[in-house]
Amino acid sequence: MSTAFTRLVGCELPIQQAPIGFPAALPELPLAVAAAGAHGMLAGVRMPRADLVERLEVMRGRTRAFGVNFIEPLMEDDALETAAAHAPLVELYLGPPTPAVVQRASAEGALVSWQVISAEEARAAEAAGCDMVVARGIEAGGRCKGG
Repeated sequence: MSTAFTRLVGCELPIQQAPIGFPAALPELPLAVAAAGAHGMLAGVRMPRADLVERLEVMRGRTRAFGVNFIEPLMEDDALETAAAHAPLVELYLGPPTPAVVQRASAEGALVSWQVISAEEARAAEAAGCDMVVARGIEAGGRCKGG
């Protein structure tokens, strides 16, 4: 099935797995999702840099249909650049979509996605230069603002 999403991220089915946070953030689930034809996501939230690099290298060796997700206000200093250098897609949420953050990830070669919960936030993500937005419901781990 070819859609704008599948062509952009390199998967076969227009489905993206929701990331499951550290320490459960292991390559096996996103790799299985990618092997099934969808787009796998690894949670990079609060993950030590060495673990993040190791897990992303494992994934990169087996698929291109994956990304890494961060809660923007909780990102470690170099996490965004580290992830963007090792993953085809970096996804953020809970922080305001800003061009500076998008440019930092894009400069390393990754696509940038932002999870949003409103049309206003989606417009801000688009204006910031994101390659795509993900509409997220209030059930997403209980983490939302304004919802």
